[in-house]
Amino acid sequence: MTDLVEDIVDKRIKIAQESLETAYNYTISTFQQKTQVALMSYFPGGDQQISGILKFSDVKFSVGINKLSAYKSTGKFECEMSGIYLVSASIVGKTKHANMNINLNGNIISYTRISEGYWQTGTAVLAVQLLNNDKLWVEVQNMMLSGDKFAVFSILKVL
Repeated sequence: MTDLVEDIVDKRIKIAQESLETAYNYTISTFQQKTQVALMSYFPGGDQQISGILKFSDVKFSVGINKLSAYKSTGKFECEMSGIYLVSASIVGKTKHANMNINLNGNIISYTRISEGYWQTGTAVLAVQLLNNDKLWVEVQNMMLSGDKFAVFSILKVL
């Protein structure tokens, strides 16, 4: 009789342990999915004379971004999850002395100058702490911009 009771208890403990492991794995998986945020997008089209916010609307991939249509139409990334983000913007310009700024809530946080000649690259990579509803965007002043894969914006939540 003791063996039967021990077997029943052992089986119940094993079932409870398996159930706990399954719930734990599901919780960790869900947490990881919800904390991942990444975006890579291009400025569409060929060469364009442009001034103002760049709308990198040709999104190649995005993870954890619910307001993607707003990003595509405005060019402004809105933070949906506070954290530390790695931000990268790279453009090719055909205008001497062109400027590219990365803005956070209307304040310039990165200033890049494309100096002499044509077909020059301007790139900025920075780590920035974003809070919920913060808005981040790339802006240029009156320049001939090469679009398609010559103008790329990426963002990745690292913490």
